[in-house]
Amino acid sequence: MSEILELQTQLLIVEQNHKTITDMLHAEIEELKQIINDKICEKCILKDQKYMNLQNKYQALAHEFEANKKKLKELLDDTEQKLTDAEPTATSLFRFPLKVESDLEKLEQISNNERFRKLVVEAFRDRFSDRDNRTVHKIVIDQFISRELVCKCVWE
Repeated sequence: MSEILELQTQLLIVEQNHKTITDMLHAEIEELKQIINDKICEKCILKDQKYMNLQNKYQALAHEFEANKKKLKELLDDTEQKLTDAEPTATSLFRFPLKVESDLEKLEQISNNERFRKLVVEAFRDRFSDRDNRTVHKIVIDQFISRELVCKCVWE
């Protein structure tokens, strides 16, 4: 009988140890989960910050693009009178006066950009297609001379 009591006591001790160890493991698991969640949140915050930085850079570039587009429109407006006075030849050469040296540098940087060239072509087609029943066939950004952007306008 004493053996049975001794075995029951040992069983109770084992069960208590098991419960204690299980509780400790659950506590450690919860602590590890919290640490992992904190690390994930830190990474999410960093990614959010990177996203916001990229979004701010995109907005700055969009504003710069709109400013460049506005400058180009102003340059086109400045040349309208010159084109009105130009001889009706098959190819007209005209120049855009640039007011600031930095404008020239910016235009030189973006003039090799295909989107910039398309913008120039579209602007001239829209502005000058109906003049004298001629259609602008092609606009060629020819070169930069001094402080002017030189373009060739080929009429059909």
